[in-house]
Amino acid sequence: MLRVSGAVEPAEDLVLSEVAGLDAVTLDADDGAMEVVPVAALIEQGEGSTIEFKSTLRRNLHTDQHDVRMENSCLTTIAAFLDSDGGTLLVGVDDHGSALGVAADDFENEDRMQLHLASLIKCQQDRRT
Repeated sequence: MLRVSGAVEPAEDLVLSEVAGLDAVTLDADDGAMEVVPVAALIEQGEGSTIEFKSTLRRNLHTDQHDVRMENSCLTTIAAFLDSDGGTLLVGVDDHGSALGVAADDFENEDRMQLHLASLIKCQQDRRT
């Protein structure tokens, strides 16, 4: 899961967590307070202007290959959240709200996935400066 607050530098307010095995997340409430929200509740809300589902970070499930277009799709969503009021990106959840987990991306562990995503964001940010 990635929570992005709008109109901030990416490094300031990105929270990375794996959806699989994660019961709840802490999000900023409208009044600035923090609230614990079950991941299942986020999925149940479905996609909208502040929630986006991505099946994988880097693997194209149709070709079963790593695909830079999948990474770019996640980065585009993050950029859109940063240019708006923010949002939550759930990686490992398909468009129908089924939790797939992140095993398909074939990372050694959760930390490697988080490092990869952080690196993608940093590289994209460096290109813009």
